[in-house]
Amino acid sequence: MPHATRRRLTPSWSIAACLMLAGAVGTDVAAETTKRGVLRVEVQVEGQESWKRLGDWRQGEIRDRFLTEIPVMAEGDLDEINSLDPASLQAAADKAMRAQGGVQPYAGLMNDPAKVAQLQARAEACKQDVACLQALATEISAVSAHKPSAAPAEEEEEATPRYRRYFAEQGCGGVAEASIDRKGNSKMADVAGMQPTTDSVKGAGKLTGARLDLVCLGTQLVVDEVAGTLYIADWAPPAIEAKSRLHMPPDGVQESTDTTGPMPGVAEWVGKTLKHAPLKGSSSTVLTTPAEASENSQQGASTRTLKVTLTWSFTAR
Repeated sequence: MPHATRRRLTPSWSIAACLMLAGAVGTDVAAETTKRGVLRVEVQVEGQESWKRLGDWRQGEIRDRFLTEIPVMAEGDLDEINSLDPASLQAAADKAMRAQGGVQPYAGLMNDPAKVAQLQARAEACKQDVACLQALATEISAVSAHKPSAAPAEEEEEATPRYRRYFAEQGCGGVAEASIDRKGNSKMADVAGMQPTTDSVKGAGKLTGARLDLVCLGTQLVVDEVAGTLYIADWAPPAIEAKSRLHMPPDGVQESTDTTGPMPGVAEWVGKTLKHAPLKGSSSTVLTTPAEASENSQQGASTRTLKVTLTWSFTAR
């Protein structure tokens, strides 16, 4: 976002947004309905990396694939606010203030700074959870019932409920799998001269148990049913056990097994791309970052280039 348009979210934002969410979500449990869907995200990565220091050098290749296919559910009616989008929450807070003629809707709390601080901390602890914010809003409304009178606000067009928030539960029964294939060739200086060195990180498989649960619990999205778009909180990528192998003569082969996920920058780009995205689509980019070189490699003498291809779909069921 350009610096000129970035807005700082002040403490009053959380509480005001909380009040707006309470009005948008409603409290009629009997009217709640359950919707279900599946969010599928596939990411393929092809890349090269290299570094050099004096006579030492390394060149490597990267071939990774990640897939998550997570069943999600939504309870309740449509909301007027995208509770995962800070811009939507900020707009809701602004609207609440305009409705009060510029006076904050919880102005009655201003005579009790300690109470304001306490409620603010609790609102932030909700982490944009609608049910949590709604419960807190009831308390805030009661505390702020006696507020200063405000000038009549200009009539605003009614917002149309359009957002449905989906989440996945523990044991969601989804699919999360990965295939990792990274290898490199290099030459390292040794007392006996330049020695050819090889390294690799390889692994493939599906997540089960607690690791799959982490992906399930990390999957949240909001669907705009009017615009036909989705907005995810973040992408929870699968991380699998991969075997690392290093052979640097005259030493023998060294092997280890580590939990391995996407290369740096990949998950972040996927998460950014799937905000205000169509319900189905594809996108690709090239990420260029420094390669992970030895501690003695020259600054600026390392590079990693990753071509990332993303396909996704959300299917309501």
